[in-house]
Amino acid sequence: MATLKQVWRSNIHYWVISALVILAIVNYFAFRSFDLVLSLVTSLVIAVIVDSGAYYIREGKPAITTSSVISGLIIGLVLSGSYIVMAIAAAVAILSKHLIKANKKHIFNPASLGILIALLIAPFLFIGSADQGWWGGGSIYAVSILGLLIVYKMKRLQMALTYFVSKAIIIFILTLGGILKSEIFNAETLSGTVFFFAFIMLIEPITSPVSRKGRLVFAALVAILNFAFFFTWPGYALIGSLLVADLFVPAINRFVK
Repeated sequence: MATLKQVWRSNIHYWVISALVILAIVNYFAFRSFDLVLSLVTSLVIAVIVDSGAYYIREGKPAITTSSVISGLIIGLVLSGSYIVMAIAAAVAILSKHLIKANKKHIFNPASLGILIALLIAPFLFIGSADQGWWGGGSIYAVSILGLLIVYKMKRLQMALTYFVSKAIIIFILTLGGILKSEIFNAETLSGTVFFFAFIMLIEPITSPVSRKGRLVFAALVAILNFAFFFTWPGYALIGSLLVADLFVPAINRFVK
């Protein structure tokens, strides 16, 4: 019993890493693609190396951090592309964490920014194709169970629920207005991709507001921005909305207590 309590009280980063590794294993057997595994390993290794190098430059000694492992795994479970694309995404993610900061905290969700930059520059640098595979959400059952465990452990369940409820309300309103078809509900709320986004990426603690009410406002804002992107830049609806919402976090922290 004491051992179980120690495991439950262990660092949340280890829980997230364990969940991501399990998702990688489960979905490997679903997709049977060794290329996806190699891409994930590439993003993971580059993230750890760049982060360790950044710490060496700043503090005089290298360090392997759990946050770099998480970023590398998330990128590998979302992005599909050549090894160069994966490496660029991982490097940008980690460098943004060290360089784009306010009040000693990084502003943007690292993995989301790395993925976005890699997707945008890949066609112009001729470094291979790049796409958002979101294969980490391939098993909706696995990502649901592990995701709910993570958000409960992090006390972010209300945040995730606010995001889903907000999306459902927006879809209902747009469907009544004839703007969306009712079939869009499942794709935008009840898919493994959306679950992975909400349970793993949305609730990232450093870039989220500090107060509980602030996090609920943030989650609702991301849901609204999802549809702003859906109608203007649909391929980037999830990561784009999260990155734009990150810009509003200082204001949310200031005015929502």
